[in-house]
Amino acid sequence: MKKYIIDYTKLSQAEAMAYQAQRSLSRENYGVALRHINEVREMLQEFLAKDNLVIDRDAIGLIKEGDTFDEHQLAFIRDEFACIMEQTNNANGELDIINKCCRLLEDPEFESYEEFEKNNSGTWAEKKIEEE
Repeated sequence: MKKYIIDYTKLSQAEAMAYQAQRSLSRENYGVALRHINEVREMLQEFLAKDNLVIDRDAIGLIKEGDTFDEHQLAFIRDEFACIMEQTNNANGELDIINKCCRLLEDPEFESYEEFEKNNSGTWAEKKIEEE
């Protein structure tokens, strides 16, 4: 899965240039300070004009929305794996995939295949398990 982090290189360069502008102002070198301030503005505009994301698979980072499943796709995946699970009695660990979809959709998860089987709510939005 592609994970991204924000590349702060341009902001770091802008901060260094702002420091140079500050030093120039302290020496009353206003022309140089103005030039540095204009460069800082350009750097900030460049940073704001793009997404500044770089791939870093090892980071705890961001995932682009286009690289994820939307709610309809997650519901479809959940429903398909529920059908498979009912046919295989959870032989291939489908419950883990169902629970991940439920978690992302903010629906209740199931502790076990048996709990899933006993649920008679008729909806994914709630669990209703009658005690025997």
